[in-house]
Amino acid sequence: MNSAIRITLSLTFLGALILFSGCQERPRPTPDQTMIGEEAYQAGYLGDAAARQAATRDDTLDASQENGWGDDIFPIESLSNGLEERRTFGDGEQIRGMFDSVYFEFDRSNIRPGERAKIEAIADHLRNNSDHNILLEGHCDWRGTTEYNLGLGDRRATSVKEYLLNLGISRNRIEVLSMGDLEATVGGTEAQMAEDRRVEFVILQ
Repeated sequence: MNSAIRITLSLTFLGALILFSGCQERPRPTPDQTMIGEEAYQAGYLGDAAARQAATRDDTLDASQENGWGDDIFPIESLSNGLEERRTFGDGEQIRGMFDSVYFEFDRSNIRPGERAKIEAIADHLRNNSDHNILLEGHCDWRGTTEYNLGLGDRRATSVKEYLLNLGISRNRIEVLSMGDLEATVGGTEAQMAEDRRVEFVILQ
């Protein structure tokens, strides 16, 4: 075998090896790998949610300084008197706040016994309102990476979906959306973080 053939075969083998290693699935991070360690904390890293919030705040501040906007350019609207929030969703309407959210333990997606009645109330509503569907939004607290929290939010929403399916609700009436830590309170207290670990029910009609 001459040297040209040997070089060609070597390059072919090397290329195949690189391609194979690049296609291997990355291992799923463990909760410990996504948490904020003391060294990282001291170095100033507060997690992806904190970094996003800081970047958004800086961008908004830069824009307001450049354009001369006042502090009230982005008013925050809050719900009052227990009225549900209504938004458009596709061709229909999106109704929030009609039902209590289901809450989860830290880094868990299993439904606790005390939370099951909330899902059963949703199932009853869907049975009695055939023109309504449901969107399940999975949320996490602020700790951890964006990638990991999006996966955890999806698992939480999917757990609730499976419970509704077992209660006889048709699969085509249920939608799942992971919000991850996008709406989490950065640096929140234990009580605030417990509120962030939830699946929120959104009625679609």
